[in-house]
Amino acid sequence: MFRHARTSSESSLTEIHRTEPCFADAERQFNEAWVKKNATNLRVERIFSVRTANDHTLAHQKYRQQIAESLGLTEPFSRQLFHGTDFQCSLLAHLPPKGRTTAQHRSLCQLPQCAGCGIVRNSFRMTHVGQNRRSTKWQRLGHGIYFSPWSSKCHYYGHPGECVWPSDSDGDSKRRVRVMFLADVVLGISHQPHQPEYERTELPTGYHSSHGRAGTCGLNYEEYAVFSDVACMPRYLYIYSFTETTE
Repeated sequence: MFRHARTSSESSLTEIHRTEPCFADAERQFNEAWVKKNATNLRVERIFSVRTANDHTLAHQKYRQQIAESLGLTEPFSRQLFHGTDFQCSLLAHLPPKGRTTAQHRSLCQLPQCAGCGIVRNSFRMTHVGQNRRSTKWQRLGHGIYFSPWSSKCHYYGHPGECVWPSDSDGDSKRRVRVMFLADVVLGISHQPHQPEYERTELPTGYHSSHGRAGTCGLNYEEYAVFSDVACMPRYLYIYSFTETTE
C-alpha cells in the first residue's frame, strides 16, 4: 500500500497563459470533448497547471511503473480524463476576468468540505467517494473515483460551486462559471461490466479500472472508475463559462 500525507504546502496552481502553446492544446482538448449539448456559448476562461504534494506524485509514478511491469510493458495504458467538481471557497469568485492572476488569487483554502482545493492539495481520494453537493450517487461502476473522456459529461457536477463571471471589457455580464479537472489516470486492464455494479468496492483480480461503455450500465456517455488514490493525479484545472445550461 502506498502512503502519503493528507496535506502539503507543496501543492499549488500555476496559471497557463494564453500566449503559451500548451494553452491552445489544452483548450482544444476541452472543447473537442464537449459532445453533449448541455451548455451554450461555452468559453474557457483560464487554465491552471496543478502541482500536488510530492509524495503523491512519487506514489503515482511508482504505481504506474508497478502496473507496467506486471503487464510486461514499458508504460501501462493510461488516459487523460475529465473530472467535474466544485470549489466551496471564494477562490473561483475572486478570479479577475482579465489579466494575470496573483499568488493571492490562487491561494488554496483550508475548508475540509472544499472539493476543489482538496483535489489540488491531495489529489483524488477514495475517502471522498460518493460525496458531492448535488446529492447524486449514480456510481454505476461501484464505489470508485470517476472520470470521463467527455468534458460535457462532467459539467453536471460543478453546479453547486457555480458563480457569475465578472463583467469583462465586452460588457458580457450574464456568463456563469464552473470548474473541471483534467487528470492522468492509469487504466491498465479495464473491467467492462454489462450491467450496473452499484455495490462494487474493488475490482476483479487482474483488472486495474472499470470501463462503463456507452449503451451499457445505463450510460449514454462512457466513463471510467478507479479504486486506488494513486491511480490518478490532476494535471489541469479549467475555469470555463457559459450563458445557459440544462444541468
